Amino acid sequence: MLEQWKPVPSFEDVYEVSNYGNVRSVERTYRSFSISRTLISPISTHSSRLDNLLAKQRVKVYCVETGTTYDSIKAVRDTLSVCDSAIYRSMKTGTPCRKGYTFIRVN
Repeated sequence: MLEQWKPVPSFEDVYEVSNYGNVRSVERTYRSFSISRTLISPISTHSSRLDNLLAKQRVKVYCVETGTTYDSIKAVRDTLSVCDSAIYRSMKTGTPCRKGYTFIRVN
């Protein structure tokens, strides 16, 4: 499957998020210099601003152990008491987090 990029709500001119969970800056020009598109560190970064942006985005997440589909990362975090970075890591690698849950991105 090809990686598809979409603008981050409220930050359309700054960031894009892919269907694989990667985040990158948008190519833009300021005064006399240009900023090229760069890939930001993987989603498991501890940047609270980035985590908050992605938590607000509606990403359906399926928990293998409970058999439940959640409407957002925030819903998973609030229901199962799992930190965001553990959820992102589990979705990216397919391995269970420390609490034993394995998450799969549905959409």
